[in-house]
Parts: sequence; C-alpha cells; structure tokens
Amino acid sequence: MGVSLTKIPKTPAEVAGAVLDAVERDPGSFYMGVWTTLAPGERVRLGDDLCGTAMCAAGWAAFLSGWTVTAEETAEKGDAVFSIKSVGRVALGLSDEEADELFYAKDTEVLARLRGIAGRE
Repeated sequence: MGVSLTKIPKTPAEVAGAVLDAVERDPGSFYMGVWTTLAPGERVRLGDDLCGTAMCAAGWAAFLSGWTVTAEETAEKGDAVFSIKSVGRVALGLSDEEADELFYAKDTEVLARLRGIAGRE
C-alpha cells in the first residue's frame, strides 16, 4: 500500500487528517501496540510499498510528515535522527504529557483524539 500525498502535511491538523485518511484506507495498518511492525533493519519512506506494515499514530505521523521510519523505532530525515515518538509528538503538536497519554492509549481513543486534532469531530 504505497501512500500518495499531493503535499506533505505541515500543521498538526493536516498531519492528523492524513493519518486518519491512511487508517481509513487500510484499517489493518494501524496498531497502537507497536511503533511499527517493520522487520529488523527495515525502513520505509513516502512512496514505498507498506503492504503488511502497521504503525501507531506516532509512526504514521512521522511517516506522513516525510520522515523515513525504521524498525529501530527511529525517524530519519537527512542527517537528523529522532525517536518515532518525538517526531510524532511534534508533528501532531502535542506536549510531552499529551503525547504520553495519546501514544499509550487504546486504538479507538487515539482515533477519536486524532479526529479532534484534525477538526473532524
């Protein structure tokens, strides 16, 4: 499942909306139990085929914001390397506490929160 975006989302609302769109296209690609289901050493970037890969909200937010996501739970862009959690937090406009609450919540709670961030309540 390659993800095609006409533009990289920039604002938290755009990122949350892009995550929701991706999850609606392929509900099996969203799982809050792991940052990503990539195999060790594997990495994906925009335009790659994600068939069989699932990611949490932070993983999707990082990926859809143009970061390469790795099995080692990092997001990379150029020389920058950060945790998927850190990149997802910034992309969704969350404080550290909000990110901890969101990224460790149940799938349904996370989707409801993303709808709020995207203005789709």
